[in-house]
Amino acid sequence: MKRSAVFVRSSSTEVVGATRKKTAARIHQEITREVNQLLSRIFAERGNHGLTDLEAVENALRVVLHQAGAAALSELLQFDVPAPDQRQLPCPCGHHAQYRELRSKPVLTVVGQAQVSRPYYLCPHCHQGQFPADVELDIKDTEFSPGVRRMHALVGQDAPFDHGREQMKVLAGLEVTAKSVERTAEAIGEDIAQRQREEMQKAIQLDLPVVGGQSIPVLYVEMDGTGVPVVKKETVGRQAKTDGQPARTREVKLGCVFTQTNCDKEGFPIRDPDSTTYTGAIETAEEFGKRIYLEACQRGSSRAVKKVVIGDGAEWIRNLADLHFPDAIQIVDLYHARQHLWELARKAVHERVSLLSVR
Repeated sequence: MKRSAVFVRSSSTEVVGATRKKTAARIHQEITREVNQLLSRIFAERGNHGLTDLEAVENALRVVLHQAGAAALSELLQFDVPAPDQRQLPCPCGHHAQYRELRSKPVLTVVGQAQVSRPYYLCPHCHQGQFPADVELDIKDTEFSPGVRRMHALVGQDAPFDHGREQMKVLAGLEVTAKSVERTAEAIGEDIAQRQREEMQKAIQLDLPVVGGQSIPVLYVEMDGTGVPVVKKETVGRQAKTDGQPARTREVKLGCVFTQTNCDKEGFPIRDPDSTTYTGAIETAEEFGKRIYLEACQRGSSRAVKKVVIGDGAEWIRNLADLHFPDAIQIVDLYHARQHLWELARKAVHERVSLLSVR
């Protein structure tokens, strides 16, 4: 495939060099024009009022540089008509797609809106179209660049999607919708989840590479579950904790893995600094067992001299520990141990009082 600007392929070195120079000159000219216009306005404002509004200047400069950057990207993303020997591509149906024309589409990039013009191929047999350049640029079936999609994922992972939209506008100067933040974050999340499922399956099949390194004195695995609020559609058909009340939460299962090398002066174990990694999901105990097992494998559980599983005493945690960490020491964490002891004492007192009342 031939492409103009820095991506062009040609048998003539002179043509390539000339094309690159012309494209670079247009980009430099665009940037210079935009910056000069802004500087003229800034100096005029300073001359009239004797002051410089730094925030206004830096925001205006960002807008100008984004405009120039988007113009530069648009120049770089103009593909040439393919050469005669490159005007057909294999089609998944077994036939060949033929080149039809150059087609353009907008792409929101980290520097603003750009235009990409690329070859379009159509299969005359199954009538399916192809844009090979979209695959190359990682913009297939999307109008967001990889960089913008990464931003979507970052702002959408830990805050409401509308808040993420506002963050994109304030921090990056990009106008997006809350729905685009939601869709992109969820799509990337699903892709990550699929890769994790594949890794978990490999772990269960003992098909993961062995993590080398020194032996680990003690490896801890901790598990717990808690309810998190979810939208109504996520609770359809689910039973609430209180009879007669609609379910408003779903249980997220959480786990962490950390190591211990030393003890303090009193002999209590000390967690190794920065050794804790986390994992979690809203899923069944069976699926979560694979997830926490994978995390432990990646942390080098095969090199652990001693393994410890910490939990709240719940049956599902004990079952997972027996299944995935059969040689581990199982410990009820101190908080829940005290809670269980208090409940036992309360029941014992209640029984004692009941017996005394009967007498």
